[in-house]
Amino acid sequence: AGRHQLELAWSHGATPESAARVLQFEVLARWWQRPLTAVLSVAVLLLVAAGWWWSRRRVVLRQQQAEAAAHASDERLRMALWGTGDALWDWHLRTGRVVRTGMTQLLGYAESEIEDTLYWRDRLLHPQDITATTLALQRHLDGQSPYYEAEYRLRTPGGEWMWVLDRGQIVERDEDGEALRMAGTMRNINERHRRDEELRY
Repeated sequence: AGRHQLELAWSHGATPESAARVLQFEVLARWWQRPLTAVLSVAVLLLVAAGWWWSRRRVVLRQQQAEAAAHASDERLRMALWGTGDALWDWHLRTGRVVRTGMTQLLGYAESEIEDTLYWRDRLLHPQDITATTLALQRHLDGQSPYYEAEYRLRTPGGEWMWVLDRGQIVERDEDGEALRMAGTMRNINERHRRDEELRY
């Protein structure tokens, strides 16, 4: 790139011409080699990088806000459950995992004794209550009832049987309408059943 000069001389036969011509010309740099283009390219790259960083930061901030809101909601729910003595469960049907809150307070089991599966509860079920409880759950999963509700007995760490009221509902489905999550509460109704027994006799 730059200005250049080319001097031309020629001859006719053996006799050289006396005049020579000088050609001046300028070679321009390719557009991507020009200083202004380089500056603009750097500016565009910086803008793109800044835009990506800001977009990523917004995503992270939204995630942090959502997590903080969920944590605050969980804390409020735990406090409410603590006041009522109820336990909360959240069942992920595809993985089989059950997240339980307040079960220690309700039944008296240590945290290390509580498993995150539905089978943990099933092992504690009174044999006479298994069929009715299973049918109530299946009716809701099949869409035959708007919610799941069952009263049954669970074995406590001391070996006694405690009556509980278990209620829940499907809270998430996939595109095909299949249930993905159920959530609900479990309440101690032992005292109510004791009074009912006294009135019956």
